[in-house]
Amino acid sequence: AGTGRGRTCTALHVYQAASPDEVSFTKGERMRILHDADDFGWFVVQKIDGEEGLAPHSHVEEDKRPEGTLAPGQEGASAKAIYGYKGQNRDELSFMAGGRLPIVWGGR
Repeated sequence: AGTGRGRTCTALHVYQAASPDEVSFTKGERMRILHDADDFGWFVVQKIDGEEGLAPHSHVEEDKRPEGTLAPGQEGASAKAIYGYKGQNRDELSFMAGGRLPIVWGGR
């Protein structure tokens, strides 16, 4: 079973969790692969909201792009800041209300 370092996947179909160990997801949802759960077709994934659980290989496709990059068609995707913020520490961003922030998924 491989580790999930830097691996992501995209849901091919809607999936409704059948047990408390599984996660539900919608078609097109991206998730981080934490690791392969077993040799029987399951990944342990983390959804963007932080929820973790099992996802069947048959319902997701492992992404071919490296973590931290945008999905095809999302080049230049950004979010508009509603409020300004002044970073309090060296690892925090400062930005002005109305500013645009690039969206990058992955890494901490």
